[in-house]
Amino acid sequence: MEFLLWEYPDSVYLLLDSLINENDLDEACFAKSCLIISKAADKIDKRLLSVTDYEKALYWYIDHGDIDGQGQINYYLGRSYLEDMQYEKAMNAYLHALSLFEKNTRFIIVLHMLQVICRFV
Repeated sequence: MEFLLWEYPDSVYLLLDSLINENDLDEACFAKSCLIISKAADKIDKRLLSVTDYEKALYWYIDHGDIDGQGQINYYLGRSYLEDMQYEKAMNAYLHALSLFEKNTRFIIVLHMLQVICRFV
């Protein structure tokens, strides 16, 4: 599905949104779908998933995923908290993501996160 993201982000978003909302996915597929749909949402300016969805995905990534996935989910969790105006939780999620990205050196995302964080300082 991720290979379609760059060419057809709107289709990816619609498909994954329907799958996520039907709750027919196992934990691994749900967590990975959350990450992909978030990237698609960024490309087509759609609303992110709920905090609950990202928290559920984060639990899977902590138990079974890699540091990169944990960092990305924390980043989107922070953005979802921000949309819900939960600023302290958003900052904590961003800082946790930043610490994970520093271990994995994902500089582009780190720079974007720093820009978001600097808005609140």
